[in-house]
Amino acid sequence: MGIATVTTHLFRPGQVRVDQIDREIATRVVDQAYARGLIDQERAGLARAAVADARTRDELDAGVGDLPGAVRPASGLTTLVRVLAALCLVSTAVQVVVWASIGLVGGWDTPWWLWSAAVGAVIVTALWWVAETPRRTARVLHAAHH
Repeated sequence: MGIATVTTHLFRPGQVRVDQIDREIATRVVDQAYARGLIDQERAGLARAAVADARTRDELDAGVGDLPGAVRPASGLTTLVRVLAALCLVSTAVQVVVWASIGLVGGWDTPWWLWSAAVGAVIVTALWWVAETPRRTARVLHAAHH
């Protein structure tokens, strides 16, 4: 996974590109909602068209996000991941600058900033993992049915 992909997943998860599996999962959600009588044929057709045209998660969610069974992580958790990731990056950058300044003036010390950077990375990774669990679970279940 390249740095652009990592930053997209962390800071702009709605802009992550969807693939055929994501579309098949969303189509199944539409089909189930229609079969249960939760949406009419017109709404189902519009949702299927939105799914077929979707390029990103935001576009896919716009088409089926309001249907029961739609795969969406909690928005609060996604926001928390973004905020903590940004705080960890800024905090680490400040610490690296301080560490480098001390090193240039008074002699190099061990990179003590790695401790907080590592802890922050572990926390952000764990929260991201939890936030992505609904999508991963849907993909695993999809694979089990095919």
